[in-house]
Amino acid sequence: MTEVEIEPRALALPVVSVAMVGCGAFAGLSDAVAVALIVVGAGMFFIGMILPTLTEFQIGVKGFSGKLRERDQEFKATLDPDSERLMSAAIDRAGNAEVGEELLKQALVDTYMRWRQAKRDGAAEAVLGQLEELARSTGQTARPKAGDVR
Repeated sequence: MTEVEIEPRALALPVVSVAMVGCGAFAGLSDAVAVALIVVGAGMFFIGMILPTLTEFQIGVKGFSGKLRERDQEFKATLDPDSERLMSAAIDRAGNAEVGEELLKQALVDTYMRWRQAKRDGAAEAVLGQLEELARSTGQTARPKAGDVR
């Protein structure tokens, strides 16, 4: 088994912050001093130990935000070639361009939220299916247009 080496400097922040909280809680100091030590010590611990972990999770090429960027790019690249056909289908279902655009926006959001399944089933077909559902639920008449993929 390999030994993990920890630099003494890396231990300084958690040791000092835990010591501050401990002194504040158990040293019998006045209430104001005890509360101040606990708050500052807990804040130091959070800022020094927990916040960097959260930030690394959300930021970076391989982090959470990187995966979202990849998903966004894939979503856009997959559906861009069908954008005119999807808009036309939305307008046809809604009866006018303004309502059709709103239906399409909602269908795209719904498809994005279920992206893994939509990729397997066919992205454009998933959007068309969402348009169909939205048209029904909002009272729009769903009139399939020639050339729509079902």
